[in-house]
Amino acid sequence: MAESTKNKTLMANNLNNIGGVYLYQNDYKRALEYFLKALAIKEELGNKNGIANSLINIGTLYYSLEDFPKTMKYFLYALKIKEEIKDKAGIATVCGNIGALYIQMGRFDRAESYLLRSLAISEEIKSFDDMSNAHLNLSDLYDSTKKLSQSLFHYKKYKACQDSIFNEEKSKDMGRLEARSDFDKQQAVSNAEHKKELELSDEREKRQTLVSYSVGAGLLLVLLFAGFLFNRFRVIRKQKAIIEHQKKIVEEKQKETMDSIYYAKRIQGSLLTSELYFERELNRLNKN
Repeated sequence: MAESTKNKTLMANNLNNIGGVYLYQNDYKRALEYFLKALAIKEELGNKNGIANSLINIGTLYYSLEDFPKTMKYFLYALKIKEEIKDKAGIATVCGNIGALYIQMGRFDRAESYLLRSLAISEEIKSFDDMSNAHLNLSDLYDSTKKLSQSLFHYKKYKACQDSIFNEEKSKDMGRLEARSDFDKQQAVSNAEHKKELELSDEREKRQTLVSYSVGAGLLLVLLFAGFLFNRFRVIRKQKAIIEHQKKIVEEKQKETMDSIYYAKRIQGSLLTSELYFERELNRLNKN
């Protein structure tokens, strides 16, 4: 992924970590291969602190191989860079490593110089890990040189540093536990509030659903009633049309009947007029 995004810093860190895994597995050849690749990228980037750390890793690898001259070469090179960038924590660590290496090489005078420098800087910056290592190495150094009182003094200091480190770690653990407890409490409150919100939301949703169903049922009843009224209206209109049609037929029949009566009456009137006329004429003739 780092290669695909061309993130060289991340590439170097990953190469360095892979080298560390191979070193842990005692695969020194492959470990050195990855350490050197990481170093090349850091040199290309001009990352001095990264370069120094890679040099320390390579020196540690040669220490595992008991190649002390090469180990010293890389440690001293790393120390020089740490001094250039004024990395006090790094200087304390590398001086401690160099002091321990000089003990292995039997160079006690040089070892004492670097270990005392490491101790002074670590006390200044309150780096308990480096202080602890410096006191332990000084205790070994003075034990090897038969300075038993000084060896005991630094061993006691070493134990005190270990207790401080333990207490510091314990304090950190307590702080993490307290932070975790506070987080759990806040999370519990948040979960309870979220649960309440969900319940309220469900209740609102149920009410909304009930209202929707009620409105839907009401609309359905309105539609059914409207359909019923419309159907009744159609039936009434149809019945009215039939009645009007039948009324029209009856009126036509009545008209025809009345016309027949009027016609018969006219005929009858005509006949009566003719009879009277003949009767008058006969009476007139008889008189003559």
